[in-house]
Amino acid sequence: MTEPAQIFTLFGVDGYPFGLCVAIAVLLATGLLCLLWKNRGHSPAMGLRFTLYAIPLTLLFARLGYVAVRLRFLAVDYVPGFWYRLPLGGYSLAGGFVGLMLAGWLFARISGQCTAKVLDLAAPAALLVLACIRLAEAFTLDGVGLYVENEALWHFPFAVANPYGEYVLPVFFYEAVVAVLLCLVALRSLRSGRLQTGDVARTATLLLGLTQILLESLRADDYLRFGFVRVNQLWGALLAGYVLAVWLRRFQPTRARRGITVAVYLLCIGVMIAVEFGRDKSTIPNEILYAAMALALLVIGIISVALRSARARGSQV
Repeated sequence: MTEPAQIFTLFGVDGYPFGLCVAIAVLLATGLLCLLWKNRGHSPAMGLRFTLYAIPLTLLFARLGYVAVRLRFLAVDYVPGFWYRLPLGGYSLAGGFVGLMLAGWLFARISGQCTAKVLDLAAPAALLVLACIRLAEAFTLDGVGLYVENEALWHFPFAVANPYGEYVLPVFFYEAVVAVLLCLVALRSLRSGRLQTGDVARTATLLLGLTQILLESLRADDYLRFGFVRVNQLWGALLAGYVLAVWLRRFQPTRARRGITVAVYLLCIGVMIAVEFGRDKSTIPNEILYAAMALALLVIGIISVALRSARARGSQV
């Protein structure tokens, strides 16, 4: 972890390692999109056209999301005009997700495509960009967790040294690895063709939301929050709940099964809330608390994927 350092100036614009990594990530994702559209029997230019919607809308809503959360502090803690001065940084993953969804819908409407199909193809590319962004946090002071006190773990990937010589959890690396794995899952799902249209994006959304709940809990940097509520954790729970609700509605199980599923989801959310409070206010070791959170997330994932499978079987009858 290092302080952000300028590496070049081009046409009066200062370049930093983080921004360079993001630019490379966008180029790679654009190439992947063109390839995916080509494999679906369309012109590769369709993938390039989609990025013309996705890049500005994702950037805009990521910024708006950050500003919305930090609005109370902008006038006091930030320079004048911060909200429109993009090089100063400050973006929200949840806001960027909304922008990407809007881009998919708008592109589908204008190009005459199916929105669900567009989002299925966009999912792997978006996860690739997210993985690169997380890795790029190594060039900043963000993406880190609590101090690692055990000297035996003072080496990567268990810890990294910050500019003060203290060893902290490299959460940015864990998030990057998860994003890469989710990207591979989405690509494999597209290649297999076994999932219904829209379920590739929904599965990626579900898994991203669930993993964000755990990974965000590990962060100890300048994360976004409403009071003591971490924005990405709340967003992750909403994403998982949304996907679960969609599959519940599409599968249309019995009222009893629907009630049990919702009750299990709410119980798991309750466990995760209890874990967050317990980390600071109980004597239970964090290892046990995080194991309970991981188990709750696993249960939500299992019941959601089971609903998706049941829905797919039902559609084939």
